[in-house]
Amino acid sequence: MPHTLRRLGFCCLLAASFTTYAAPEDCIENGGSMLCVPPEVGPWQYSLCDDAGAYTSRYAAWCRAMGGTWKGLYASPSCEGGTPLTTEGQMVPMSIEFERQLRGACLVQADWRGWLSSGSTVSSAFCWSGGPVFKGDIEVGNFVEIMTSGATKDSNGACSVPFAERILGHRSRKVECPANYRERTGRSGKLECYRPCLPEQGCCKGQQYTPANQCCTQEGVQQKWPIVDLQKCPNRTSSGQSPRVNGCGAEGSDLGSFAQQFGSADFRPHCNRHDECYDTCLRNKAQCDETFGSDLLAACNAAYRDRPVRADACRRVARTYILLVQSSWGLAAYNQAQQRVCQCCP
Repeated sequence: MPHTLRRLGFCCLLAASFTTYAAPEDCIENGGSMLCVPPEVGPWQYSLCDDAGAYTSRYAAWCRAMGGTWKGLYASPSCEGGTPLTTEGQMVPMSIEFERQLRGACLVQADWRGWLSSGSTVSSAFCWSGGPVFKGDIEVGNFVEIMTSGATKDSNGACSVPFAERILGHRSRKVECPANYRERTGRSGKLECYRPCLPEQGCCKGQQYTPANQCCTQEGVQQKWPIVDLQKCPNRTSSGQSPRVNGCGAEGSDLGSFAQQFGSADFRPHCNRHDECYDTCLRNKAQCDETFGSDLLAACNAAYRDRPVRADACRRVARTYILLVQSSWGLAAYNQAQQRVCQCCP
């Protein structure tokens, strides 16, 4: 609207108060526990105002300078259509066109004075007064003078009647912190946004982490899957991986091959069940080993029910397997399986 272009007062000159903070509230990258990000800086919004009284002819001239159709001061909308002022590059051409529409100027030129530097001000009884406005180190408002001059035609049609006036331009933008962040002046003197680094906000013990593939534990940030250290993941759950079986012997073992049977005593199905037990998240190792041992001994007894000497030899082999799974070798195989079939956190 042309009258909003002319009369939008710069009513809220932003005065930011900033927090001083102690070392525990430093940003993570400075050894503290706060998650810090730069503020979000919005686009510039522009407006123009001719430094003169509020006459309807001037409202209409601004409307037509934008390419709109003036419908009347009390119409809704007063100005229909046109191209709104959205860029700095439009300000001088629109000011020149304003003078043409207002006066029927036959000659117009505009002197762009530049945005005010820090400490400079403008004053106007009809538009705005003030100087550059900052939020922290970021400029959020400023003014520019555009001095227009030229000539209109005299009664004989000669382009000889001079005119000159001042048009003020204004720009403003929002500088805000993201949701749940507060603002302060950082150690560098620049505006920064900060918040405590908490697990529910994607932080863990002063570290930012990604819940999709990492977990926050008492030991700090841990990889979710595959698990690196079972001891640091007490709240692990199933990763959804299927159990893998390979008969008697551990996957990737350096102990060589194992016999899958002793004569007619078939150990393989019991070895596979033991693999499945290790490959089930949170399954108790001692229970897996106990069931495995009972199954092997039962297989020997069933295969050699009437041959005690042969049964005793079979049981000696079975006990060798039992001792192996109860050794550090068996513990390593169990841990390796659990690291695959579990994930560190839900």
